[in-house]
Amino acid sequence: MKARTARPFGRLHPMPIASQPWEQVAINFVTGLPHDATSESVAKAFYQHVYKHHGVPSSIVSDRDPKFTAHFWKALQQKVGTELHMSSSAHPQTDGASENRIKMVVQSLRLLCAGTPDNWASCLTEAEFALNSATAGATGFSGFETTYGFQPRAWPVDTWAVTDVPRANAFADSCRLCLLNTTHAILGAQLDQSIQANKHRRPDSAEFRVGNQVYLSTKNLAFPPGQSRKFLARYIGPFTIVAAHPVTSNYNLDLPPKMSRVLPHFHASLLRPHFPNNNKRFPGHLFQQCVIEDAADPASDFAAIDVVLNNRFRNNRHSFLVRFVGRPDADDMWIDEAVLRLQAPSRLDEYIRRLDRQGRQLAGPTPCRRVNSGGGIV
Repeated sequence: MKARTARPFGRLHPMPIASQPWEQVAINFVTGLPHDATSESVAKAFYQHVYKHHGVPSSIVSDRDPKFTAHFWKALQQKVGTELHMSSSAHPQTDGASENRIKMVVQSLRLLCAGTPDNWASCLTEAEFALNSATAGATGFSGFETTYGFQPRAWPVDTWAVTDVPRANAFADSCRLCLLNTTHAILGAQLDQSIQANKHRRPDSAEFRVGNQVYLSTKNLAFPPGQSRKFLARYIGPFTIVAAHPVTSNYNLDLPPKMSRVLPHFHASLLRPHFPNNNKRFPGHLFQQCVIEDAADPASDFAAIDVVLNNRFRNNRHSFLVRFVGRPDADDMWIDEAVLRLQAPSRLDEYIRRLDRQGRQLAGPTPCRRVNSGGGIV
């Protein structure tokens, strides 16, 4: 397939506007800082430095960093009722707000630490205060004004009592005006960003509908060793669209088992519509699907099961505690027997063999299933 020179599909879709400060949170990491952080340590830092000031957010926007795709992080946010909005594969624009903020933080630290570059940690307090005091171009207000200019409950807009204390009236009016102007300014800034970005984009193709087929770009896929990217197909497929999200220009594809390590959620800019062969015009023109075996998505949250640690029997079902390859023990999770048999049957067999050698049985009222002479479980 030829290289595409037309503007990419998928217009810019602004994120929803929060109804109050810190209702929505965007999280990202500064590249080059310590790499030993885990999803558990990130959660502790969030609890210590964000929760005590602003409470639990209703949603968190982030990229697909392994710390955010970890089972521990997902389970924790599900437990507290926080929705996770992660960027689709190879589409970091979803978390553009935090990306831009990080650029400003780094630029501020460079200026503050110009004379003592090794002393950047001691400048964080000044940088934080300066950034929160600076007026944002999109809103016209500083971070302190938009966050602390009103109580967590939004100021009333339709009904507004007037008191006999002028200074109290002025203060309350300024806070309410700040809320209204901030909301309007953000809407205007998002509209301007959309107009500028969409000058170089096209609307989603009319062919991007559930049931239709599309080709997938290979530019963000990781290939097995020994395969030269230079001579591989630019697009593979076609694959059937199984779910469409036109509001955000994202689509779910039905990928074959050979591509099970690829996250099947893609932005429209990575897709091209497939047009079936016209047998009347081109009779006998056969089409063969192009798939790259063992392709992987570097941002995928799929991980291989390393070992089975324990088992339990609840609600008439067996489940097993498993640990994943390259994941910390905080990501250990319980999965159903049917899922384990599908994803890692050899790991289940090894665990039952280990129980058999120790003279132990699986939890629950069912008889112990043992390994037969052929190596299978009975």
